[in-house]
Amino acid sequence: MWHLYSDFEVLKAAVEKLFFNRPFNPKDVNQVFAAFATRIGLEIGEGEASARLAIDAVRSYMRILIGVSGRLVITASPSEPMLAIAAALSLNWTTDTYKEALKTLINELILRGLILDRGLQGELYCRLLLMLARDKAVLPHGGRFVKVYGNEHKILPARLSQFFQVLLGPDLGIPGSDGEQPKLRNRFLQEMSNVWINFTHFIQLSEPISEVTEAILRAAWSGGYAFQCAFHQPVIDGFFVAYRGDLDKPFNSAGLFLAPWQSKAKSEAADLALALHLTAPFIIDDKLVRHKPEHVVLLMDLGASSAFGHAKGVRCQLSYGDATRPMAKSANKAAKGGKWDGYARGTEKEGARYCINIRGHSRREYPVIADFEGQFDQLFQRSLKCTRLEYERFQEGFLRALDPLNLSA
Repeated sequence: MWHLYSDFEVLKAAVEKLFFNRPFNPKDVNQVFAAFATRIGLEIGEGEASARLAIDAVRSYMRILIGVSGRLVITASPSEPMLAIAAALSLNWTTDTYKEALKTLINELILRGLILDRGLQGELYCRLLLMLARDKAVLPHGGRFVKVYGNEHKILPARLSQFFQVLLGPDLGIPGSDGEQPKLRNRFLQEMSNVWINFTHFIQLSEPISEVTEAILRAAWSGGYAFQCAFHQPVIDGFFVAYRGDLDKPFNSAGLFLAPWQSKAKSEAADLALALHLTAPFIIDDKLVRHKPEHVVLLMDLGASSAFGHAKGVRCQLSYGDATRPMAKSANKAAKGGKWDGYARGTEKEGARYCINIRGHSRREYPVIADFEGQFDQLFQRSLKCTRLEYERFQEGFLRALDPLNLSA
């Protein structure tokens, strides 16, 4: 016999399934792991404590068993939109809930080595940061991640302009009202007020990409997922999908585009040329034609402490225009990952993009972490080769001296 369930009953069932039929407790290690693993992707480490976490996660918290090799238990969290929504609802119940859950995640899971962060450039930091900004961008609309309309429960998309203002502050970290940067900022915010994002969780790509099909973008938009790229992906580290257009009108795939980011965790500021080369992959439409619409890219220079140019204290720079293809890696160290087929070829047009270049990782650059700065700083320190950021520049100098071919660039 078929049963019809309301959206509330489905959501309630998802919360119960994800948290083993108990109220969410931000101090409970298993529940916190389930919530964040469902949303931002977490990999369990090796060892007895990690194995117990994996076994409990599979048995009671909706994680999937992939395989067992000796004492190593291999598991993964599914890309399941309803579970991601259940986790988002529970984490965002109050600011204190989110803060306590982050504290548990970092202190009890990451710092104890139960969770791995294989990235070298703050990838886990970025996923948490972007997810937090996406959540907070919609919370003012009723105070809950899931909005109730009559008998319906809906997940509100966020305007891209609001997302960036929550992430970087109302002025995007670009102060003043006169000059080219403030004018460009205002134009950007106006244009992005008609652009929407809808992601609720991340999925991990296993292979590098240089192009994406429209079908994948539609699936990502409707399923609510963003992408963490493969470890050796050139040029970009991840991306989410945005939609330009009126949500009250019929959906049009042509309104979809990618918003990629690249992150750095070195003390020395990234070469400005890196921002010039940052762009989205090409999109293949349903007629197998490659195109690249206007889009937005972020360069998150997390470890840098210097300001831009002569503007004292300005840690964000906005630019607009086509990306430029880098020279060979031997001639231009700014080329991440070597050759990439994501740039225009032949008669193709590269596609203009807004590029947001941010230096730093504190609440000054990212006001969205104001209530969580201590936890985010601890997480960022895990990405450094040295535990003290001010010492890393010396280590980088030693590495360059020992590497005359610049293979570590």
